[in-house]
Amino acid sequence: MHCEGCAEKIKRAVKGFDGVQEVKGDISNNKLTVVGKVDPEKIRERIEQETKKKVVLVSPLPKKDKRGEKKPKEPVVRKVVLKIRLDCEGCIQKTERIISKTKGVEHVAVNPQKDLVTVKGTMDAKTLPEYLKKKLERRVEIVPPKKVHFIE
Repeated sequence: MHCEGCAEKIKRAVKGFDGVQEVKGDISNNKLTVVGKVDPEKIRERIEQETKKKVVLVSPLPKKDKRGEKKPKEPVVRKVVLKIRLDCEGCIQKTERIISKTKGVEHVAVNPQKDLVTVKGTMDAKTLPEYLKKKLERRVEIVPPKKVHFIE
């Protein structure tokens, strides 16, 4: 901002934002002070668009309230053992390929002797058997984990 005209042009551009309460221009220091609840990045972009010059934010961005923020949930890695009839090498490869392409699956281990498939990943373990039943056209069951008994 080198003159009063530049300062007024910028002030008018910023005053139109929702949440802006007050705008002050300091020509001697080339600074603009904006008071209110408004996104500083959006104001910076608007001023750059109006002046066709680079604008730098001097004050730090306001910190968000940590109580109001929700942390994104970390996906839980699960291990599911499925009982699927595996007749031949072709069935095994098809089963392994379909399961490994499923969203969230990280690892697939096949035990053809016992007709068991162990799946590890962040997939939805409840809907996986139904999905595989449709894809493989076979019966798919979840094998419940063995209960461990402790003797005191």
